[in-house]
Amino acid sequence: MITAHLILGYLEGAPGRRATFKQLLRDLHARGPERGTLKLALADLIRHGRVVERRAAFELSTVTAARAEAKAAKAGKSANAAGTPVDTGPAA
Repeated sequence: MITAHLILGYLEGAPGRRATFKQLLRDLHARGPERGTLKLALADLIRHGRVVERRAAFELSTVTAARAEAKAAKAGKSANAAGTPVDTGPAA
């Protein structure tokens, strides 16, 4: 089942935090009626400002990206250049 949480999780791990609709269809295994569900979920995420549509790709908004980084910081992790949380290990 395609959910907003699943889409956001996929985009957080995607290179550049962006993906095309075709990539989302393929990687989230959306077949048949799930294609329509994906479209509706993306439209809802765009309307609420959590995802931005640029050209042919969808990407996390800066607000959503900042929330993900803050969440990683609370968990004791930092983000690398790609924005992916990295375990920094015990504090020295």
